[in-house]
Amino acid sequence: MKSIFGNELPLPDNQHPFRPMDTTMVLGRTLRFGGHANPEWTVLHHSMLVALLWLRAYGPEGVEHALLHDLHEAITGDIPSPVKAAIGRKEIDRVQDELDLRVYKMVESPLPDTTDKALVKIVDYAALFIEGHYIGAPGHLQHIVDTGAGGKDPGVRRDILDVVESMCPEVAKEMVRYGFLNIQGE
Repeated sequence: MKSIFGNELPLPDNQHPFRPMDTTMVLGRTLRFGGHANPEWTVLHHSMLVALLWLRAYGPEGVEHALLHDLHEAITGDIPSPVKAAIGRKEIDRVQDELDLRVYKMVESPLPDTTDKALVKIVDYAALFIEGHYIGAPGHLQHIVDTGAGGKDPGVRRDILDVVESMCPEVAKEMVRYGFLNIQGE
């Protein structure tokens, strides 16, 4: 498979590298929510929002992890969570993890540690809720809350809400109104 610029793409069965121009071009054309959202909102927009949320919440150290967290989607596309569950999350995660290794090699950056991965998840979920409010279909934010996005850990849910509130207090109020903090831990 070749990129728009004629380069061989980094697929799971080869060792071709990620190339910055290929990756940026594709992410700028890959729509969020598997294409079921505002057609102006792409994975590249999402990655920038996640990086901005990281900067706001945690400062500049480690922001590259937020910025790079979905670059594998230049190859896999934006696969919505329900589709990942139906196909088999384990295999999709394996492929995306392999591609992430190549992304970090491309930018010559160390992989995120466990703490950075957890913080990326928090800002990634915060972005999801903000996107659901502003660019999702009608009722999307309510749907995201109702499906339990953000997990069941009350501390993590509070952290997500705090990040959302720091950038978009109106979205945080809607999340609370929809019961985001009422999800009970297991």
